[in-house]
Amino acid sequence: MAFKIEERFEVKAPVERVWKYLIDPKRVVQCLPGAELLEQQDDRTFLGAIKVKVGPLSMSYKGQAKFTDINEETHQVRMVGDAREVGGSGSTKVSMLSTVSPLDGGGCEVLVNADIDLVGKIVQFGRGMIEEVSRQMFRQFSTCVRQQLEVADEPQPLQPADQPVAQPAPPEPKPVAAAPLAFRALWAIIARFFKRLFGGGETRTLLILCLFALVTSVQGQKPARTMAVTIDDLPYVNHGDGAYLKRAGAATAKILNTLKKHNAPAIGFVNEGALEVADQRDGRIALLRQWVDRGMMLGNHTYSHPDFNRLTVEQFEDEITKGNVITRQLMRSRQPYQLYFRHPMTHTGDTPEKKEAIDRFLATRGYKITPHTIENSDFIFNVPYAQALQKNDEALAKRLRDEYLALTIAATEFAEKISPQIFGREIPQILLIHVNDINADCLDEMLKQFEARGYKFVTLDAVMADPAYQTKDTYISKYGPTWFFRWSKSKGMDLDFQGDPDPPKWVMDMYNSR
Repeated sequence: MAFKIEERFEVKAPVERVWKYLIDPKRVVQCLPGAELLEQQDDRTFLGAIKVKVGPLSMSYKGQAKFTDINEETHQVRMVGDAREVGGSGSTKVSMLSTVSPLDGGGCEVLVNADIDLVGKIVQFGRGMIEEVSRQMFRQFSTCVRQQLEVADEPQPLQPADQPVAQPAPPEPKPVAAAPLAFRALWAIIARFFKRLFGGGETRTLLILCLFALVTSVQGQKPARTMAVTIDDLPYVNHGDGAYLKRAGAATAKILNTLKKHNAPAIGFVNEGALEVADQRDGRIALLRQWVDRGMMLGNHTYSHPDFNRLTVEQFEDEITKGNVITRQLMRSRQPYQLYFRHPMTHTGDTPEKKEAIDRFLATRGYKITPHTIENSDFIFNVPYAQALQKNDEALAKRLRDEYLALTIAATEFAEKISPQIFGREIPQILLIHVNDINADCLDEMLKQFEARGYKFVTLDAVMADPAYQTKDTYISKYGPTWFFRWSKSKGMDLDFQGDPDPPKWVMDMYNSR
């Protein structure tokens, strides 16, 4: 995830005083509690580490920062750096430019510009959270700097000649940190804000690694959010050769155990046509029974997962009717319960007549159409992931898992951002994923990351009760966009959906070469 940060503040002190202060690590560290330097390789290159502890969470990082340009005449300093997570796959690259400029009437302005690229699970908190926290905390850093520098202009009281002049107490010793203004400012922003949020906590850092503190520590700030988990294409999406029931059983067990671990109710949408394999029918039905026995709901996803665009209304009505025979039998003990239907590929009707006809058909039979607000293209990632598992290519499998989780959080961040533009608030979210191998292996981490963003998992009934979900979808298209797009168009809005993320090209290439 790449993003930019720009911050500025004023200091009522001469430019030279501010400049010398800001490039002197021993002085700047007074505004950076807990900063630590591991090694100074030369006068411009530094190595450092960070240990972040918030409650039970601990993470460590190591990295290097280097002053690539220090211009005494223009009072500009540039630093580049990179760092890697110890024992993990996270990394960051940073380029920061800071400038001190004189102001008319005295004093000066400090300007910080940063280009940052983050990789790994730290991106779970999103660009919006990072930028917002930076804005809130920069004022605190500037206050600290002004207290250090502006006091020097105040006249000191005269002392009688026969009394010794009182000397100021030396500052409490602190670890030395070395970095240009840009990282100093960001670290102060981060450290002081989180100290207020979490009541302190052991945080040791240096230079470039301050960004890790931001994105890993912000877990303590959890807004109240709710989410319903919906899982499509039960009993199992198979992309391997042979041993269907074995793989399907393992994936089902992992997913159900993870849902229980996180107290996450879920609904699985069934394609009953996938049950009709002569020598496996009973085993496949048994997979569905596990969902019911574990307290989950089952919904209708049609019989054979057809494309409504290619069917007549009558043919699609038959798909819906045939798609809820065995499911209804398995759910008998749960009656009465709300019937839910999800359109395959989110194709809800490519003409007004087809859409209205199916909407009426479903309503008269007691169905509610199930929207989704967060969709992460898991079916695309799962194809190369299943192939990697079959080839025992753990390096590729891990790369796919990391990229998949990063895209999931990016899609979540986008949903959180677009929702207030449509409804004036964040609404409860509905996650759409599939029962497949990549979710079997990633769901636990995914739900942890949702929880870190403040989400509580609730039933689909609870989410659908929100007034936003009473918004009528009048959008007609042969494509299957998310409901936020549909609702915006139904409300006559013209919003920017360019930020809704897509899988990276290398994943799409692997998917398309299947």
